[in-house]
Amino acid sequence: MEFLNDFWQWSAVLSKEKPMQFGLLTVVTMAGIGAVLAGCAELVFKALKIDLGKYKEGGGMH
Repeated sequence: MEFLNDFWQWSAVLSKEKPMQFGLLTVVTMAGIGAVLAGCAELVFKALKIDLGKYKEGGGMH
């Protein structure tokens, strides 16, 4: 976990010295986290055999 500590220290320095780059880092980090969470959700849906296509075709839940 030492690498994570180094990352937090680096990002704290970056936020003070280069706020535009820190903002870009924040956006990229959030996009990466979102992609990982979307991938996990996709795997859960496939494991549970949930098909959202059927939901859309039927006009929602009846």
